[in-house]
Amino acid sequence: MANIQIKDVPDDVHRTLKHRAIEAHQSLNEYLRQRLIEQARTPTVDDILASARKSATADYSVADLLGHIDEGRRG
Repeated sequence: MANIQIKDVPDDVHRTLKHRAIEAHQSLNEYLRQRLIEQARTPTVDDILASARKSATADYSVADLLGHIDEGRRG
Protein backbone atom coordinates (compact mmCIF):
# COMPACT_ATOMS: atom_id res chain seq x y z
CA MET A 1 0.00 0.00 0.00
CA ALA A 2 1.07 3.56 -0.64
CA ASN A 3 1.71 6.18 2.02
CA ILE A 4 0.39 9.75 1.95
CA GLN A 5 1.82 12.60 3.98
CA ILE A 6 -0.07 15.88 4.27
CA LYS A 7 1.79 18.96 5.47
CA ASP A 8 0.62 22.39 6.60
CA VAL A 9 -2.79 21.33 7.92
CA PRO A 10 -4.27 24.24 9.89
CA ASP A 11 -4.30 23.64 13.66
CA ASP A 12 -8.07 24.02 13.95
CA VAL A 13 -8.62 21.44 11.20
CA HIS A 14 -6.22 19.03 12.90
CA ARG A 15 -8.03 19.46 16.23
CA THR A 16 -11.42 18.88 14.59
CA LEU A 17 -10.27 15.73 12.79
CA LYS A 18 -8.58 14.40 15.92
CA HIS A 19 -11.78 15.01 17.92
CA ARG A 20 -13.88 13.22 15.28
CA ALA A 21 -11.47 10.28 15.31
CA ILE A 22 -11.79 10.00 19.09
CA GLU A 23 -15.59 10.10 18.81
CA ALA A 24 -15.41 7.30 16.24
CA HIS A 25 -13.12 5.27 18.58
CA GLN A 26 -10.36 5.35 15.96
CA SER A 27 -6.85 6.66 15.74
CA LEU A 28 -6.43 9.75 13.61
CA ASN A 29 -4.66 7.62 11.02
CA GLU A 30 -7.53 5.09 10.87
CA TYR A 31 -10.12 7.85 10.72
CA LEU A 32 -8.39 9.70 7.87
CA ARG A 33 -7.67 6.47 5.99
CA GLN A 34 -11.35 5.52 6.12
CA ARG A 35 -12.41 8.98 4.92
CA LEU A 36 -9.94 8.89 2.03
CA ILE A 37 -11.16 5.45 0.94
CA GLU A 38 -14.79 6.60 1.05
CA GLN A 39 -13.94 9.74 -0.92
CA ALA A 40 -12.02 7.85 -3.58
CA ARG A 41 -14.77 5.24 -4.01
CA THR A 42 -17.60 7.76 -4.27
CA PRO A 43 -18.22 8.66 -7.92
CA THR A 44 -18.10 12.33 -8.84
CA VAL A 45 -20.96 14.07 -10.61
CA ASP A 46 -18.86 14.00 -13.79
CA ASP A 47 -18.38 10.22 -13.39
CA ILE A 48 -22.13 9.70 -13.01
CA LEU A 49 -22.96 11.91 -16.00
CA ALA A 50 -20.36 10.17 -18.17
CA SER A 51 -21.81 6.79 -17.22
CA ALA A 52 -25.34 7.98 -18.00
CA ARG A 53 -24.25 9.32 -21.40
CA LYS A 54 -22.47 6.07 -22.17
CA SER A 55 -25.51 3.95 -21.34
CA ALA A 56 -28.06 6.18 -23.10
CA THR A 57 -29.03 4.37 -26.29
CA ALA A 58 -32.19 6.08 -27.52
CA ASP A 59 -32.38 6.42 -31.31
CA TYR A 60 -34.97 9.07 -32.05
CA SER A 61 -35.09 11.25 -35.11
CA VAL A 62 -36.12 14.89 -34.93
CA ALA A 63 -39.39 13.92 -36.59
CA ASP A 64 -40.04 11.30 -33.88
CA LEU A 65 -39.41 13.83 -31.13
CA LEU A 66 -41.61 16.48 -32.72
CA GLY A 67 -44.35 13.88 -33.15
CA HIS A 68 -44.19 12.99 -29.45
CA ILE A 69 -44.28 16.66 -28.50
CA ASP A 70 -47.36 17.20 -30.66
CA GLU A 71 -49.03 14.13 -29.12
CA GLY A 72 -48.37 15.48 -25.65
CA ARG A 73 -49.86 18.84 -26.53
CA ARG A 74 -53.02 17.22 -27.88
CA GLY A 75 -53.47 15.27 -24.67
